[in-house]
Amino acid sequence: MLFPFLLSWPDELPALGLGDQELLAQACIAIRSRAFRRAEACLLACRSNCQSLMLLAHLRLLQHQFSEFPALLQAIDPVMADYPFIRYLQMQYWLLTEQSEEIPAGRPSYWIDEDQEPFLALVHLAWLLQNGYVEEAQKFLANSDLVPDCPERACLQARVYQLQGDLVSALSCLRPAVERAPQMLELQRQYCELLLEAKQMIALLPHLRRVLNNHGENKIILSTVATAKLLQRQPGLARRAALLHRLKAGGVTDRPSVTNQIICYEQTGHSSWLEHLPAALLNDRTDPNLLANLVMQLASVESPMAAHVASRFCELMLHRNQEMGVASFVPVVRPNLPSVRPLRIAWLSGDVCDHPVGRFLLGFFHASDASLCHKHVLVSWTPDNPFHNWFAQFVNLELNQVHGLSSPSLIQHVRDIGADIVIDLSGWTANNFGNGLLSRLAPVQVNYLGYFASTGNPSLDVWMGDAQLFPEPLHEWHSEAIYRLSRCFLAWQPPPQLPEAQVPVPPPPAGGIRFGSFNHNRKFSDRTLRLWGRILNAIPSSVLVLKATAPGDIATLDLLKRRMIRCGLEPSRVIWLPLVPANSEHLLQYGQLDVALDCVPNGGCTTTCEALWMGVPVITLSGNTYVSRMSTAVLHGAGLSEWCTDSETHYLELAVAQAERLEQLRSERPRWRQQVQVSPLGDAQDLMHNLERAFADLHQRCCDERVSFL
Repeated sequence: MLFPFLLSWPDELPALGLGDQELLAQACIAIRSRAFRRAEACLLACRSNCQSLMLLAHLRLLQHQFSEFPALLQAIDPVMADYPFIRYLQMQYWLLTEQSEEIPAGRPSYWIDEDQEPFLALVHLAWLLQNGYVEEAQKFLANSDLVPDCPERACLQARVYQLQGDLVSALSCLRPAVERAPQMLELQRQYCELLLEAKQMIALLPHLRRVLNNHGENKIILSTVATAKLLQRQPGLARRAALLHRLKAGGVTDRPSVTNQIICYEQTGHSSWLEHLPAALLNDRTDPNLLANLVMQLASVESPMAAHVASRFCELMLHRNQEMGVASFVPVVRPNLPSVRPLRIAWLSGDVCDHPVGRFLLGFFHASDASLCHKHVLVSWTPDNPFHNWFAQFVNLELNQVHGLSSPSLIQHVRDIGADIVIDLSGWTANNFGNGLLSRLAPVQVNYLGYFASTGNPSLDVWMGDAQLFPEPLHEWHSEAIYRLSRCFLAWQPPPQLPEAQVPVPPPPAGGIRFGSFNHNRKFSDRTLRLWGRILNAIPSSVLVLKATAPGDIATLDLLKRRMIRCGLEPSRVIWLPLVPANSEHLLQYGQLDVALDCVPNGGCTTTCEALWMGVPVITLSGNTYVSRMSTAVLHGAGLSEWCTDSETHYLELAVAQAERLEQLRSERPRWRQQVQVSPLGDAQDLMHNLERAFADLHQRCCDERVSFL
């Protein structure tokens, strides 16, 4: 090995400046110690030769200063072009700049001498992982002669575990390394990102603080800081980290930072700006995960761009599936089955936890378990949590916990269920399995409940809702066939395991009328703020109660207050409620509201159900798309269609009318929960019966030779 110090553990290195090491050796020690300025000084003091240029190129890769790298490589004597360390440098550059296609799979000559040059073996291993060859990488790591004990080996082994879905082993593998080498920032970042993926926020936050104390706001860690702040519901601070990263990176940012920046603008109420993103985001190297966020956010503001981005997203996902070797779908043949038989219905979700989808679904099955006609399977790739235990108790539901399976393995697992119909409960939201559905998992695939728009996925056959979500005529773009249930598309009947079933309706507030919204502030469009400002101006005694910002996130509050002023809404008339950890506390905060105001165009759904349940009526402005009609569907399902308005003027007039009848409004708070309980919205058993009939109808259509979803 040419530079032996470069793969040492930092705590095993000779002290800098001691002994009689040559300048190149001192440079290697400084690079490995992450004393980059000292390393540069040593290299500049060296006579310019191939070795010093190689070390300088290696240093630039570690610093992510990619613009200087090609010139440095060109300056090295061409005779050395096939030298193992030179090949390592070139391939590492391609991997770091997302140009791994420059390393053809059929070129074994790239890896010649990797048994003598560990850096070459390490980049070969990184290439295997970046291209999805996880099993080959695991076998590679088993050969300790090829890959010595070093921090890079720990990083790559953790990456193998991560790709296999074993986050516990990945964290266990990295934990000793981050303690032993705190100066290696790239190692610290990987550990933080694993903690993020494992949702271990309690462990992440103090570790991230230590990293920032040791390294400052280094560009390598800033994208991770932004992600952590987004998960803490602090988009203003996340936006600061994302913009600072972009500034320090000289305008060249990686995929996570671009994703963070998009989410930051969306969560601070600037979703409409997303239409102006550069077309380069849709190029062949775009990470599909970035587009998942973008598709969802564009749909939330009714952007016509959503259809185009969704189509491009599906193209990239299909190409990725082909690269992973995902086989074509072959329907399971079950001979000698009766023509009328129970169907196998698979519900797919990464949100079987304390999430709106998990809570709705638990209510559906709790109310109907004893009366189901078909065989239901719930496939969950959520980490283990109490919801799994509750679902496992249902007699007529089979729970499949598959957390940790790789994408191809999960695709095969769901196909092996032999479902007649699969229900996608995620769309393009977080934890989605869109790439699996794109490759088809069953003869009939349905988009239902968890997503507020058409997916654009050509393999999803049906988009299921009701007549309020899909009015006639329907002008909204959609790639799936529309199926309208004869009743409200969902039900709100909290099971006893959830706090919603235990918390009483709180007493009303005192003083003047209190309007409010518990929706996320990403839904606070300028149109929404202007409309709310008109209401407050029309009712001098009124205030607006909002609850969407985490404590300490002054940046988000400042951004929101400035937008309010521009939209004619006086921030001094806003009461800001804190986010609280327990659902029971959250529900009781509805006692601070008299009337809930829905957002435009991205309205509520869960929050609308919650408000009614806790004694607070909801005013909504019915739009022309699913995302702007969810509250309309909920209110119609509860028999409260008079709270749906058809214009901003009507919305304002209905709000003013409530202020004029405030005493009566406050005296009838229990009425709203009772209304839900006696309405179709409160009848989950009836919903499941209607869903089962709809699934049987869809299956029959698929079996009919005149209609096929395949």
